[in-house]
Amino acid sequence: MAAIYPTLRGRTFGTVKEPNFNTTVQTHNNGDETRISNWSRPRWKITLVYSALWDTASAADFKTLLGFFMQQRGAFRPFLFVDPDDNQVVGQAIAVGDGSTRAFTAVRTFGGFVEPVGALMTVTAVYLNGTPTGGYSFSGNTVTLASAPAAGVLVTADFTFAFVTRFYDDKLSPEKFAYKLWSLGEVNLYSVNEVIT
Repeated sequence: MAAIYPTLRGRTFGTVKEPNFNTTVQTHNNGDETRISNWSRPRWKITLVYSALWDTASAADFKTLLGFFMQQRGAFRPFLFVDPDDNQVVGQAIAVGDGSTRAFTAVRTFGGFVEPVGALMTVTAVYLNGTPTGGYSFSGNTVTLASAPAAGVLVTADFTFAFVTRFYDDKLSPEKFAYKLWSLGEVNLYSVNEVIT
């Protein structure tokens, strides 16, 4: 199992979550533009702010976060981030059967936009045309059914998920502001489009 970003006390409500796309824009001499969308889905920049991280024997939040950062070697190694406000879907349409395909990438609908989830944490139910089925497994961001659903059968699922992220930078800058208390202005995470289990 991939490393999971730790849940720590001291995180403020100032979380920022930015969807980023990459578009090449060419402006012509007459003012017209040609635009090329280089990414079909966003990469998310997630900014977490910690007002207080304890560094005591009974509350080692500071050492837990720095240790996790060093285990990932900064921006090098991807890990899972479970957003407490955006990690679950119920009745999500993930595919329409074709009679031969058994494995389906789990997706989530965000407004009217559909994107693959980074990694499945749990799958509590899978439905074929609204009827629960028990023959399934999951790994990474893929749900695999024991047998292929017939052509035209709607496959839906209830599941929890995580973002596959890495640290945005190779450094953190904690500041000690009181005895055994540290603050960390920002911890920036950046989603990566790869599957890890």
